Amino acid sequence: MLQDSVLIPGLETRIDFSGPNGFIRLLDPDAQNLLLNMRFSAPDGMLYLNTQTDGAWGKPEQMPLPEAEGPARQTVFFRLTDVLEIWNAEHRHRFERFDAGVARQVRYCVFRNAANPGETLKLSVPRPEEMAAQIATQVAMRRLDRLERKLQDGAGGMPAGS
Repeated sequence: MLQDSVLIPGLETRIDFSGPNGFIRLLDPDAQNLLLNMRFSAPDGMLYLNTQTDGAWGKPEQMPLPEAEGPARQTVFFRLTDVLEIWNAEHRHRFERFDAGVARQVRYCVFRNAANPGETLKLSVPRPEEMAAQIATQVAMRRLDRLERKLQDGAGGMPAGS
């Protein structure tokens, strides 16, 4: 199921995988492009990273999981700096195809056998463009109310259209 999402630059995000295989996917506003596909595979001992745009997959990249079994093997962190930095208890990786321009396109995320404990990916407030549209609507409605009052006052208190 799609969840409204946002990726805030500099904010550390924790992902806990709960099965032998799982994924987290970050999608664009149309939910057509996988801006990030992070696939966890305990049997392979690998975290696979890729993107898919217009149905075409990019070149896959990978980062090894920690050798030792336990919670540290199932946990991955990432943060957006100039690119997406991903790390676990033993390894670090820079996913160069995911930069600030790509991060601004993130609108949804999907999880399978994965959780974001701090809910750092969850959108909890309206996006700036949505907030601006709401404000513009309120301003327009107030202006219409004032215009209607002026028209009523100019017609001697009679309702407009009489």
